[in-house]
Amino acid sequence: INAKKCGENLFNAAYKDKNGNKEEGDGWKYRGRGAIQVTGRDNYRATSDKCNSTFGKKYNWEDNPDELSDNKEAIIYSSVAWFMNAFKPISSLDKKSSNAVTNVVNTKGEKKAERAAKFNELVNDGQLFNCE
Repeated sequence: INAKKCGENLFNAAYKDKNGNKEEGDGWKYRGRGAIQVTGRDNYRATSDKCNSTFGKKYNWEDNPDELSDNKEAIIYSSVAWFMNAFKPISSLDKKSSNAVTNVVNTKGEKKAERAAKFNELVNDGQLFNCE
C-alpha cells in the first residue's frame, strides 16, 4: 500500500467540487496548508490576492500551493490575509468570543450529520482504498 496515494485519494474525494476545486487532483493539490490550513483553490487564490493587495507582495498560491508548507514568511502572511478576508472589517474580531471565531474558521462545526454522511460516502468509494 502506498500511503501517499491513499492520502491523495482521500483529499481528492473529500474536496471534489468544493472551494473552487474543479480539476481532477485539486483536492490533494489544494489541501490544508499553513497555520490556518487554507483549503481549496478559491481560498488559495483569494488569500494570495488579499496578501498582495494589502502588503504589496507578489504571491500566487494558486499556482504555488506548496509555498504554504515550506515558506515561513508566506505562512504568516497567508494567516493574516485569510483572517482579513474572513472578518470584514478585521476590527470585528474585537467583539467576537473564541467560540464565535471558531465558528467562522471551522464552518463545519455545526454539521455533525453531514460529516458522518460524507465519511460513509468516502468509505464506500472504491477509489479511496485503491492505493497501489
